[in-house]
Amino acid sequence: RPTKVQALAEYLCAETDLPVLWPQQALREAAQSRQVYYKYDTHWNEAGAYLAASELLRMLGQPAVPFGQAVFEADVAARAPADLANVSGAWALCVDDVYYTAELPRGVCTLAEGGGNITRWQGGGEGGLLLIRDSFGEALAPFLTADFAWGLALHGSALPPGALLDELDALPAFPEVVVLEVAERFS
Repeated sequence: RPTKVQALAEYLCAETDLPVLWPQQALREAAQSRQVYYKYDTHWNEAGAYLAASELLRMLGQPAVPFGQAVFEADVAARAPADLANVSGAWALCVDDVYYTAELPRGVCTLAEGGGNITRWQGGGEGGLLLIRDSFGEALAPFLTADFAWGLALHGSALPPGALLDELDALPAFPEVVVLEVAERFS
């Protein structure tokens, strides 16, 4: 039986002309040679986020360094997030995870409001991108907005509908690309 997100993706593919990206298999394949999720956090790390972003950018016809050519290096000064460790109260024991980073094109965050639930981005291209996201989209936004003139990322499940509509009304123009990012945790 499909999960809710799988059912949504299947419906959109079968009943609409909307392009749908489902990077689960690509993430599983990449995980064979590199870490794409944090050890003690349910979110993807920078490598996992970039894999999803590069697949989406390729699908949109936007430039992106191919995932296999991106070089991710450990940042020993940064501490990887640990939401699972925090929930279990074991954060002091979970210190062996590595935070990875890469020199890749990124948009610049020009405004963050509401604890990061509303972020505005500036990139080096033309047009706009609207990202309606969940917590996984926070890591996607810098990569997705790199080649757009502007971007707006809204945490869809953390903002009340009125706030979402207010932000959409304030857009400088209708975005050329709208991304609805919905992630689901798998075991």
